[in-house]
Amino acid sequence: MSVARVYRMKAAPGRGDALAEAIERAAGGIRQADGCEGVTLLRGKEADDDMLFIERWATVEHHQGALNAMPPGTLDEIQANLAGPPEGSYMDWLA
Repeated sequence: MSVARVYRMKAAPGRGDALAEAIERAAGGIRQADGCEGVTLLRGKEADDDMLFIERWATVEHHQGALNAMPPGTLDEIQANLAGPPEGSYMDWLA
């Protein structure tokens, strides 16, 4: 059964659009990774600096392998636009 990797991110003040664009660019590469079954990006309606990045993976190991295979600096643009570290967790799909 697939596993979800969920990240909640908050943009630094005035950096919501830049963060959203950086996440969208990163999603393109993640979608191509071995074991990735999809990526969903969500942005807060009332707080547009609030982002959810949900990845669907065949296994936790596929996610970890893809993360470890990323070239250095791949996530720099995302990190530069964050208010703080993202919250991340693995979750099981209920439906």
